[in-house]
Amino acid sequence: MLSLVQPLNPSPTQNLVYSDKFQDRKNSLQLSITLVSFQDTKGIFILYAPQFDLSGYGKNQEEARASFQIALDDLVSYTLSKGTFESVLQELGWKRVVSKTKKWRAPQMNELIKKRAYLSEIFNNYTVTTFQEKIGIPQYA
Repeated sequence: MLSLVQPLNPSPTQNLVYSDKFQDRKNSLQLSITLVSFQDTKGIFILYAPQFDLSGYGKNQEEARASFQIALDDLVSYTLSKGTFESVLQELGWKRVVSKTKKWRAPQMNELIKKRAYLSEIFNNYTVTTFQEKIGIPQYA
């Protein structure tokens, strides 16, 4: 399955989200997101992107990654097709950076924790791994 959302900096050690290589950085919206990976009390692996309030899950990290990829692709393709992509980003706390290019700044983690009690519960109750991932959305450009 070809993914709408592509990685800009795939890392062999942190490749929880994407496996494809992104080809067209020039004609894309480039976003940087934080990913939170953890295992819940029932042993389910969860990959959560607080800036999109979106998660994927599975029996292992690969299933969680695949589930998250589908959820993110669905969100992006649906909002692009409805013309609501920018308004959804704003609702999620993203800020447009003033420039000639289409750039956005993700909401800061401390802002998100204040708004979402469950986010602080994740950090307080589970062993988590967090990392930054840059993604490109080609159809947006």
